[in-house]
Amino acid sequence: MSTVLEEELYSVRKLMDFSGESEACWRKRLAKGDIPYIKLGENVRVKRSDLERWLESRTVRGGNRNG
Repeated sequence: MSTVLEEELYSVRKLMDFSGESEACWRKRLAKGDIPYIKLGENVRVKRSDLERWLESRTVRGGNRNG
């Protein structure tokens, strides 16, 4: 397991670039606690491992067409 200092950290801008979703969308997720984040002054950063874990939890598998 890596430490925070060894992990890549993503800004909200990087998350927006990665996903194509708006800043408001990402800030809402963070405010709701959907994804853990690190607060550095006024800046917010998301650890790569936390983002990957969240994405995995959102992955739909199989033939479920209902959402």
